[in-house]
Amino acid sequence: MAQLRPIAPTLAPGHLLRHGLLAAPLLMLAATGLRGPGAGLSAGTGVALAAANLSLAGRSLDWAAGISLALVAAVALGGYVVRLAAITAVVLLLHHLPLVDLPALAVTLALAHLGLVAAAAGGTR
Repeated sequence: MAQLRPIAPTLAPGHLLRHGLLAAPLLMLAATGLRGPGAGLSAGTGVALAAANLSLAGRSLDWAAGISLALVAAVALGGYVVRLAAITAVVLLLHHLPLVDLPALAVTLALAHLGLVAAAAGGTR
């Protein structure tokens, strides 16, 4: 049987957080200008949720890759479901607060996911 070799962690989770920190002020300013200060705070929350989600996904897959391919598949599928439920729970808890602009949060959350994944894919060349 072949000896398993340790796999070094990738840099993707750290890059995702860096790109999220760069994009957050721009998205917050745009949302504040379009819909007011509540939208700016909601946009910041959306970027933070997206960056945390993708960073956690990367770190958990890095960990699983060092153990087995079956665990990578299990972590990818199970982790997706758990993280999606966590994001849904956070949004449901936040939407009752007076400063939360739910449309701005939802749009920013979707755009931040797309933007961060695109930035990570562009940085792998």
